[in-house]
Amino acid sequence: MAFVDSYTSLEFTNHSLLSEDNSTSVQMSDMLHTRRLVELSSALIGGLISTVDLSVLVYLQYKRKGAAVDFLLTISVISILILLCYGMFCLPDLLCWLGIECEGVLRFWHDNLWMFTVNTLFCAYGYLIIVLIIDRYIAMHHPFFYRATSFRSRIRIWCILACLLIGALCNVKWLILKPYSKDFEARLTTTWYKALNGISCIIQYFVCGLLMMWFSYKNYQKSCEINRDQERGGKLGIIQTSTDQGQRAHEIVARICVIFTVTYIILNWPYGIYDYILDPKLNNDNHFIGVLFILINFNQALYLQVNLFIFSYSSRLYRSTLIYILKYPFFTIGKCFGFQKPSQPELRPAHELREPAMIDLFAMLYYSS
Repeated sequence: MAFVDSYTSLEFTNHSLLSEDNSTSVQMSDMLHTRRLVELSSALIGGLISTVDLSVLVYLQYKRKGAAVDFLLTISVISILILLCYGMFCLPDLLCWLGIECEGVLRFWHDNLWMFTVNTLFCAYGYLIIVLIIDRYIAMHHPFFYRATSFRSRIRIWCILACLLIGALCNVKWLILKPYSKDFEARLTTTWYKALNGISCIIQYFVCGLLMMWFSYKNYQKSCEINRDQERGGKLGIIQTSTDQGQRAHEIVARICVIFTVTYIILNWPYGIYDYILDPKLNNDNHFIGVLFILINFNQALYLQVNLFIFSYSSRLYRSTLIYILKYPFFTIGKCFGFQKPSQPELRPAHELREPAMIDLFAMLYYSS
């Protein structure tokens, strides 16, 4: 998901060996400098937004425990780690631009482990969204099984570890390929790499997107079926009121998952195609290619934030918690001047917190029918 950029700080160290009137070298350095500044800025801004999102989810996790919140919390942590990796990737080149040679652990990580780390996290991010969608699928189609298994901590931990393992297996090719080594282009032409790269791209991008599409479609179907039954009075009229809240929660998550799927396919399938037909010759000093890479790398940071905005727009509890957290520091300072402290977001009683697992028997019979 992260693009291989053959420009490294080696170009800055070799720059002094070139003639001073070599305008191409100067142009290349200026373009790379601009790209690194944009990438670092987008990583910092995205990291700030992700930190706010993480604060909201930690608050919700402290007040109400559930599988969906756990998975969203993990997704938020991974998004912060991805943006942190992007920021650290830009540092060696920017330091070389300032005349400071970067050596040691940061240089080794930049040249040998960065592509593996960031792509593993991106792949795990996508599969964690699948886990979230499957979690809603089980809740809507098999509520008895969902109540018995999905809220066990061990199962949630195994799901998260499985996503990280899939991401690592799909991107072990970057440890073998070593994109910043001298033999990089030669390895790209080998048959074993083409086979490995094709399999990993299919699993990382296209299988992930197709699974999202299938489970999201099933969730949407179930949501429409529930709505039709409710409009006709329901199969069990006595449960219509008691299931309203659970039904709304299902519909919200189903809509969120559909939009997650659409954004993933639009913003990530092109990366899969590029990874498969990877051509280092595209990484030249052409200004058009440079601007294109700026937009592409900005999209990578933007994609992580799109899901957060979608969730905050769709969930009233998330919105109220976000407003409360953002207002609290200002009112803490302003209380010296008589400002009223912001009210905390309303949470349901403890016996209703684990929605949709903690629903009554009639509701479970209704959803499983």
